[in-house]
Amino acid sequence: MVGLIIFLVFTQDTLYLSESKAYEMALSESPMVKAQKYSVLSSYYNKKSMISSFLPQISLSGTYTRLSLTQTMRSFMLDSLVMTPSGAFVPVGHYVEIPFSQKDNYDLGLQVQQVLFTFGKLIFSYKSADWNLKSEQLKDSITRGYMGITIRELYTQALLAKAYYDLMMKIDSELHEVYLLTKKKYDSGTATEIDYLQAKLAYMKQKNNILQAENAYMQTISLLKVMLNIPTSKEIVLTDSITPLELDIDTLKPLMLDIKQFDYTLTSLKYQKKTLDRLTFPTIFSAFSYKYQKPFGMENDWKDYWAVTLGFTWNIFDGFKSTSQAKSINAKIKSLEVLKDMKIKQRDVDILMKKKEVLSAEEALKVSMENAKLAETLYNSSKTQYEEGYMTYTDFSNVIINYHTSLIEKLKAIADLKIKQLELIKYMKGYILESASGQNTGFNMQSEQANEGKKEFQGRNSMKKGGF
Repeated sequence: MVGLIIFLVFTQDTLYLSESKAYEMALSESPMVKAQKYSVLSSYYNKKSMISSFLPQISLSGTYTRLSLTQTMRSFMLDSLVMTPSGAFVPVGHYVEIPFSQKDNYDLGLQVQQVLFTFGKLIFSYKSADWNLKSEQLKDSITRGYMGITIRELYTQALLAKAYYDLMMKIDSELHEVYLLTKKKYDSGTATEIDYLQAKLAYMKQKNNILQAENAYMQTISLLKVMLNIPTSKEIVLTDSITPLELDIDTLKPLMLDIKQFDYTLTSLKYQKKTLDRLTFPTIFSAFSYKYQKPFGMENDWKDYWAVTLGFTWNIFDGFKSTSQAKSINAKIKSLEVLKDMKIKQRDVDILMKKKEVLSAEEALKVSMENAKLAETLYNSSKTQYEEGYMTYTDFSNVIINYHTSLIEKLKAIADLKIKQLELIKYMKGYILESASGQNTGFNMQSEQANEGKKEFQGRNSMKKGGF
């Protein structure tokens, strides 16, 4: 008890957390929401990279080369013919060195390449990337919705754990009062030793229930910190109380965003298959190049020239690689179509069951509130009779058990109704996270952990007569 007081009050770094604030933090601070945002960003830039395939590819190049040795040719240049006394003509001239290369070489170039026609390969790749981006954006909405619902459920479970702890403290106070009353009656001789020992045992056992309730609350708060990315050093104080939603289930309209995401993914895969089907088609392209260089041939001077090219590439045979990849994609498409049909049928059943669960929870809450009110009236009346000696401790202990049980059931019924309402909204909206194979993602393990506090609460606190 002291530990929980220190935990909640005497802290220097405390976060007062309402349900609405927890919801906002889930949409901004949750590691899963942040991870999905990066997935959207990755798909966005993947789509942008596809746009580059439609645009010309322009590159500049430049080189400078200095040769340590150049090749030359020695050539005789005739200046004149001189007649000798004998009447013969003798050539008169000089030798010159003709270089085949220069020591300093400069080369500047501009290249422009443009794909002209690909028989649909580029446009289908672009459309596949576009639909993949839409799928990731929709998944981002689903992730935010899922996290919002999950955090609200976990917040409700944390409130339940805190309310249960408060209830255990209330029960402790009542059992202590009964114990003192029974001891007084025992000292005066109006109660047996067995009555006295039973009252003392019930009071002492309640201390263990308080410790367990405190631990359950701490565990739920720790999980809340993890899912909201809150530092473990920061303490949390919950500021709201458990309040069911004002929900008219007949006016809820199903969105089923997760089913819609299947359509986006399927469309992306179909365009991907069309791309693979055309990989063996030719690609027609054009190219332009411009050169400005020194030397130019035998001339040690700056010269420029350009060239235009029109051509094609045709991968006639790739060893059945593209065909096999296309068949693999087609098989995946068929698999997702089967899963989609199954999910649509299953979702109708799930929504119907969730609606029934909400209606059952509403009825259970009405019953538990009536029972708690009746049990409280009976407890107050029986307590007076026990004080005046008109009721034995054995009979009074049964009344205590029923009273405390009714309080716990009322508490559970309030929380259960709200969680059932949130679950219905999750299924109606389609805030269901699934992998490409249609199986629930691993993050649902955290959802299971979020329910541990509730499961432990239900398992530990089934009130039995032996406990008192």
